[in-house]
Amino acid sequence: MAKGTYYPTSALDQKASFKVPNGVILMGGFKGLENRLEQRDWQANPSVLSGNIGNKNSDTDNTYHVMELISVDSSSLIDGFWIERGVSTTPGNNLSYRGGGIMIMANSSLFISNPRIGNCVFQYNSAIRGGAISLTAGNRIGRVKMYNCTFYNNTASLGGAIFIESRDLDGSFELNNCTFKTNQASQQGPCIYSYWNGNLTIRNCTFEENESQRGGGAIEIAGNLYAEDCVFTNNNSVLESLIRINAPSSINPRKAKIWVKRTSFVANTANVDVGLISFAWRNDETMDILFQQCSFKNNKNRLEYSLLNMFNGGGSKLFFQIDRCIFEGNGNNGRPRNPDLGMINIFNNADIAGGVTGTISNCVFLKNDRPFVIHHDNLGPTRISILNSTFIGNKLGTIIKRDRNPSQQAEVYLQNNIFYEDAAELSSMLQSTLRPTLSGFAFNHNLFSTPSCKTTTDTLGCGIGNIFGQYPKFVDSSSVSGLKLAPGSIAINAGRWHPELLALDLAGQPRVQDCKVDLGAYESPSILPAKDSLSAKAQIRSTPINQSLGEIGIQQISGGFPPYRLLWENGDTVRTRRNLAAGTYTLTLSDQQGCFKNYRFVVPFTTGVLDRVAQGEISLAPNPVPTGQPIKLFYQDIEPGSWELQLLDLTGKQLRNSRINLSTQGEMPIQLDALPKGVYLLKVSKDRQVFNHKFVIL
Repeated sequence: MAKGTYYPTSALDQKASFKVPNGVILMGGFKGLENRLEQRDWQANPSVLSGNIGNKNSDTDNTYHVMELISVDSSSLIDGFWIERGVSTTPGNNLSYRGGGIMIMANSSLFISNPRIGNCVFQYNSAIRGGAISLTAGNRIGRVKMYNCTFYNNTASLGGAIFIESRDLDGSFELNNCTFKTNQASQQGPCIYSYWNGNLTIRNCTFEENESQRGGGAIEIAGNLYAEDCVFTNNNSVLESLIRINAPSSINPRKAKIWVKRTSFVANTANVDVGLISFAWRNDETMDILFQQCSFKNNKNRLEYSLLNMFNGGGSKLFFQIDRCIFEGNGNNGRPRNPDLGMINIFNNADIAGGVTGTISNCVFLKNDRPFVIHHDNLGPTRISILNSTFIGNKLGTIIKRDRNPSQQAEVYLQNNIFYEDAAELSSMLQSTLRPTLSGFAFNHNLFSTPSCKTTTDTLGCGIGNIFGQYPKFVDSSSVSGLKLAPGSIAINAGRWHPELLALDLAGQPRVQDCKVDLGAYESPSILPAKDSLSAKAQIRSTPINQSLGEIGIQQISGGFPPYRLLWENGDTVRTRRNLAAGTYTLTLSDQQGCFKNYRFVVPFTTGVLDRVAQGEISLAPNPVPTGQPIKLFYQDIEPGSWELQLLDLTGKQLRNSRINLSTQGEMPIQLDALPKGVYLLKVSKDRQVFNHKFVIL
């Protein structure tokens, strides 16, 4: 279709729409002179599909849907259009209140709704459900893929831009490189409202200046969410959250994964105590939450404050992991109403069958208004580990733990963290608000700015390896990147390995170096002396050609943290291996902290106990070598001069003996004549310096 504006009818029929059959590829954006598809410029030559029939100054007589896609499969493609001014706001059946821009459905006989939509702009569409797009798949398969689309100024009660309804667990809605801007919902989900959908995937998408009057200031879903490389900025929820995720109550068993990676949340606002991003899980459900390499900066909650709010009730089980994330400058404009609401809230109201298990690792918490709060209200266990994270300049304490059930309490374990806050006592930094003690906390190998572990209200033992009253010596404490440890910091190598600690620090550098770990979110380059690094020294006795008397003995192990564990490639755990044939053997050495190193030992052939290995390197190629062809000897960094060359079989019988002149480096062919197939040994020696190499003739 060439550029221009197209209407589904020239009459005043609001039920009229562009009905695209299955299998059609519909392309817009042509100037009209192209002869190849790649010549088109769909943005410079807009092909506009408009529902603004009748009075152009009024939306009351516009078509209900600009386009309909009924039971189409993935062979159908809509690409390169501006779709605008569909109005589906009349209460009634599906024809009058869903999908102002595009209505996607599966009919009663064909159980599919799987179109592809790309390079499109959806603007000024409105509906009760799904201003721009409505997908209604019911129990049928719905798998929609969209790419490079823009949603601008679309409105609806539910799903200002997109409304999804599907009970199909295999259903999916995938968005790649899409932009949502200034969309609105009078109730929930100005960008996306997903009701019972299986999987919502968003990649490289931007959500900016969207607003809802109730839940989901950008997205509201019930199901799985996969978000990667997205940006949420300046979105607003007047009454509830920016992103709200509820249990898919019609699905049994009820399980969901919320995985958000490399995504930033900047300057968004909410207005209630349920959090900027909220999760509500109850009954017999399981939720798996992951935030990895995400950034939360300058987000505000005008009434209460909660950035991430996780509610778990009934017999539900909630697992969460927050890894390599940044929390900076988040708050509530200095107007706290409820001191028990924090930046991250964990509400565990589960019974004995449910519970919450979570890990926070390699994160930075910088200058946030509120603390991290754990609410433990029932019998289900709460176990939180906070590892290798940096807390600095946060207000009203760092971690608050509230245990309402006296027979059960939350367990909070801290290791390898830096807490550099203004609190004078540890109980002001780490506390249980319903018990004036630090019961339920365990902490080892942390740095606290408070002067000691003992406080006026608690004398609980403080674990091992903790540092008190010391400045960690940051590069520049005013910025997140400046929280790297400066040379000479007392926090360098002061940590210990932990089984839940992930492999990389906040900057993507290896977390464990030379079997040691720094405190805080960043790992500095290793500066350990050799004596502190896990290492092993071995003595090797070589094997005569016609015997199996070789031996590898581990003489010394140093560094790391004993006791040590040895594991050979054959499963042995001994320090000395005897009666070894010539060959290569591998050893894994580990310590009690889980640090490990792999070693490779070679038991060589030899013909004399006084032989010593020559300096330099010699190799043979090709190896194996076909019968009748020569093999090449490659050498470098050796002592020049006359060398003896011996060709032996594996019984030790000498087949050839000659002398060759070698320079420091080079190559030379060695004729093998008509030697039969088999394994042979080539020995090159000079003044008790010996190179031994096996080769195979095929």
